[in-house]
Amino acid sequence: MIYDDNIKKLHDWASVIYGDKEAAKYVSGSAFHWYQNQNSSQVIDILDKTRAVNPNKYLMSTEACEEWRDGQPEHVRLGSWSLFERYAKDIIIDLNHWSSGWVDWNLALDTTGGPNWVKNFVDSPVIVNATSEEYYKQPFFYALGHYSKFLTPGSQRVYQTHDQNVDKLQTTSFVRTDGGTVVIALNLGDDPIDITINDSQTHQKVSHTLSPRSIQTYLYYN
Repeated sequence: MIYDDNIKKLHDWASVIYGDKEAAKYVSGSAFHWYQNQNSSQVIDILDKTRAVNPNKYLMSTEACEEWRDGQPEHVRLGSWSLFERYAKDIIIDLNHWSSGWVDWNLALDTTGGPNWVKNFVDSPVIVNATSEEYYKQPFFYALGHYSKFLTPGSQRVYQTHDQNVDKLQTTSFVRTDGGTVVIALNLGDDPIDITINDSQTHQKVSHTLSPRSIQTYLYYN
């Protein structure tokens, strides 16, 4: 993989290296990080343009974490729902725009957000309290589970559309190797959303109410 840095320069690197036939033959794909990703439209544009440079090269989101650079002293915020939503939304956007996977920078850290030799303390899906010999699963630990549990190896993303008037709804859809279809839906709004999944291939229909500020995974078979 090439690049493996913040997403803003991803397309520039891919354009140069994939444009060199000699260099391109040594590259399988491009890696990028989620930092500086606050503008979703810009992220989508970069990913789509990078994929168009060479559709035979994969994209992979290889690093993400929350540094909490908002002037507050805490590097770990237990129970943060806003980080749950940031993770869930970013994964959906990346998967919908050609990323083959999504990797967190850390699986577990201590209550200070470390250890880290350069003191770059960050948050993590699992926080270990060595003093009390216990650990805490953060909300975004469970957000990750909606993807890692249900999108089994070999799953392929399928085309989908949804009502663009529902601006707080984010969705992604996959077909698994066992014949199952997975739809992951994220409601970022303060009101419930009534959704109906219409499968044009199997003609199946699934209806459900998505609770405010929640994520739901639907798995069904032909």
